[in-house]
Amino acid sequence: MPPQIMFVLDFDGVLVDSSTLCLELLRRVHTEIGGTRPIPDDLWHRLDDISFPEMARYLEVPAAQQPKYVGRIFERMVDGAYRPELFDGVDGVLRALAQEGPVAILSASPAAVIEMALDRAGLSGSVAAIRDGRDPTSKAAKLPTLLDQFGARPRQAVMVGDAVSDIRAGQANGMRTAAVTWGWQRRDLLAAAGPDWILTRVEALLTLPDRLRSQSS
Repeated sequence: MPPQIMFVLDFDGVLVDSSTLCLELLRRVHTEIGGTRPIPDDLWHRLDDISFPEMARYLEVPAAQQPKYVGRIFERMVDGAYRPELFDGVDGVLRALAQEGPVAILSASPAAVIEMALDRAGLSGSVAAIRDGRDPTSKAAKLPTLLDQFGARPRQAVMVGDAVSDIRAGQANGMRTAAVTWGWQRRDLLAAAGPDWILTRVEALLTLPDRLRSQSS
């Protein structure tokens, strides 16, 4: 029997087109809490770790206010202001990957936002697990239990992301890593992190099962 393969995907920038929506939401929350540091259009390229706590630190939100700041972002995401659309082709890709092995989503966004996006596309049955940003631990720290849940060995699993921090999280756990270029961070930043694969089209996600199996044979 071939080894179990597994796909762990980021949500924002990999599955949904959300960069502009998230930037607008951050600016609104920043104004609500009285933030003064301007939020630049290229914020994502300035962050080493794309997470809401890291965004708060970069924007010089006082440490004591950071949990409230992140909580306010989550509230605004869930209350109807944040409804990102799937990239074209993602629905078919997720269904196809789910036939090859368990698909999990590991994201900084709230699970409610992810579940609504999946429900709208009829994809709830294609995703076996969701780990979201309500747990403040890093993605790297969340991956071991996610792999254990499905009995997947790290070298037979791939972390798919659009940020350097996604690639590093997978690498820290001995996983294969795939960087996608249609998301939030630039290709040169992603390439410098040394992912196993750089994918330039959504449909290229369909090559991951064969890539994983060829690496593990």
